[in-house]
Amino acid sequence: MVNALSPVDSAAPSPQPVVTASSQSLLHIDDPDVKTQKLEQDIRDLQDEIYMEKCYRSIYGSQIIAMKRLAASAMLGRQHLEPIFNDAFRTYPHIYEGASFTQWIAFLLNWKLVTQIGDFYMIAEQGKDFLAWMARNGIPEQKLY
Repeated sequence: MVNALSPVDSAAPSPQPVVTASSQSLLHIDDPDVKTQKLEQDIRDLQDEIYMEKCYRSIYGSQIIAMKRLAASAMLGRQHLEPIFNDAFRTYPHIYEGASFTQWIAFLLNWKLVTQIGDFYMIAEQGKDFLAWMARNGIPEQKLY
């Protein structure tokens, strides 16, 4: 007997065309140059959205905390950020085993969310955009690790 909730007897939903406000507005644009500009902007916006989603899927909650602290300050030294890493290390030793502060901060630097100036760190424009994207979309700031 097959369970009523089994995927065996449930049909896949038929694909529905995606019609957004943006694609609707293209229907009313006659000028091909204006339409091209609009489409190019839509592509850039979508690429930004995908970047933010990928970043959020990869970032640890402790790194979000560090970014929020950096956003509230002009610059912070390692001595202000390392305790955030150390707290996460103690709380989630199985996740952070073998990891270092340098590796942890490297994620933020490599994703261009944070910049380093000498011995200090500051939030980058991309980092500000990321935090704004989280707030705008109601994305939770609290994540594990």
